[in-house]
Amino acid sequence: MTFDGFSVEDWGALVTVITVLAGGILMMFRYIVLKPLDDAIKDLGLKIASLGEQARRDAHENAQEINGLGARVTDQDKRLTTLEVWKETTEKYAKNI
Repeated sequence: MTFDGFSVEDWGALVTVITVLAGGILMMFRYIVLKPLDDAIKDLGLKIASLGEQARRDAHENAQEINGLGARVTDQDKRLTTLEVWKETTEKYAKNI
């Protein structure tokens, strides 16, 4: 029995050769393209996680600096209020003399 001049055994061999070649090409694609791409994605994920952790640490440090600056501003405000009261007191005293 033949089809287009090839016997059943010839067609079976041809299908087997095509299947083996396709499997080899897919395997090479997987190891040449997909594996490095997968590794690159994993590395990128680790870098993003590292940057996120660094950003959290930086945010915490910035919050501490902001709180420290707020305390300094409050302290300066108290000093300014004290100086204003002292100035008013000395002006009243100077007027009374």
